[in-house]
Amino acid sequence: MQRRRTGQLTCTAIIVCLASSVAASPPPWTRTETREPCASFNTFRNPYFGETHVHTKYSADAAVAGTKDGPRGAYRFALGDPIGLPPFDAEGNPTRTVQLRRPLDFTAVTDHAEQFGETFICLADPAALSADELAGYESDGCTGVREAIAIGRTVVSPPPLPQPGIVNFLAAYLFPASPQRFVWCGDDGEVCLAPASTIWADIQAAAEEFYD
Repeated sequence: MQRRRTGQLTCTAIIVCLASSVAASPPPWTRTETREPCASFNTFRNPYFGETHVHTKYSADAAVAGTKDGPRGAYRFALGDPIGLPPFDAEGNPTRTVQLRRPLDFTAVTDHAEQFGETFICLADPAALSADELAGYESDGCTGVREAIAIGRTVVSPPPLPQPGIVNFLAAYLFPASPQRFVWCGDDGEVCLAPASTIWADIQAAAEEFYD
């Protein structure tokens, strides 16, 4: 009798667990945006070729490598327009260009959210910065990044070894067990978060402009 009761309890526990698992499962995917219907829609029958991992000047890693184009430049490149490559001359013009032989069917700008504001402050025109942002621009960290980028922009091949200024900037939020924002971001990080919000809004606006 005891053995039977134990078996009943075990079955009950399994049923409860399965029910909980089903209840926790996400609902079926549904479209939440309103768009005009596609002119040509043929599920699973048309092959498309594109890129789902694109970084622009808003990503720290791309910026320190010399990227100057933002999301709109990335989308225009995907559509077939040429794009400039570093190194750049004294006037900021690219010394090289590249162009796709065939435009892509789709592309996605996937900039790193980390260091949106920090990258902007370090590389922006100082005349356009607030007093708090200017303090960051003039910090040792930002100065080291700009000096390292200047070295890299004068070299085409072979690429230079990562400069200490770039390593310190990129690694600051990657390796510490409990990463902290740079001191010049302020106690609450607001100095860096404010431009980061503007950049995020611009990324969304660019995606909407090129949505087809």
